[in-house]
Amino acid sequence: RTSVLPKFDTSDATSVVFNNSTELSALTPAHSAGQVGVSVTNFDGASASCANCYRYDEPAPPPQCSDGLDNDSDGKIDFGAGPGNDSGCTDSNDDSEGSNNFTLSANPILLTATVIGQSSALATTSATFITVIPQPGLPAGVQVTLTLDKLSSHAVAQNLLSRFIRLGTIIPEVTLTFTNPSAPQSVVFRLGVPHNTALGTYEPIVIRAKDTDKTTNVKLRVDPPGGTGER
Repeated sequence: RTSVLPKFDTSDATSVVFNNSTELSALTPAHSAGQVGVSVTNFDGASASCANCYRYDEPAPPPQCSDGLDNDSDGKIDFGAGPGNDSGCTDSNDDSEGSNNFTLSANPILLTATVIGQSSALATTSATFITVIPQPGLPAGVQVTLTLDKLSSHAVAQNLLSRFIRLGTIIPEVTLTFTNPSAPQSVVFRLGVPHNTALGTYEPIVIRAKDTDKTTNVKLRVDPPGGTGER
């Protein structure tokens, strides 16, 4: 049975293990991305094949901190202790060389609002503080823009209005500039909720740092006539 031979396109597989009369395991050979045929030749000469039944995908790109590129244009690359290495990299698997080295938090997490009927006007929720917390390696002068995540999966987010409050002005998003890259910054956040907002299964409301994968979640509690609920 050691002569069972699987092929992917025209190349032999390796590390073949005969599991039973209908199954084997093998390591696929290297190949460019795309569909290929597979064939298996048994020890007794019998064979079977299928056309375009296996797909090779493009390999995932390496993390920014191990790809050999200066992704944030600061003249330094990749994780390491040398003078040419980027201090924005926390390890070789870090996928940001510095500009996204921060986290977000919300406190308190629960926002509350009272709705009064089918009016299209807005009820304003209680407030929370959204804080951007720098991590080691965040360059000075980096700007972080906070916004309500309109790409969230829950439909209700499409009907809510961002109300960041900065210097007394209500704005739909706010940009924070980190002249001191080690000092956290906070901003007051509320939501404008249409009075006709329907309740449903709980889902978080997501605040995102624009053009990044950095998010924080809050819960919205709405008190409509006849009952309460959470989204």
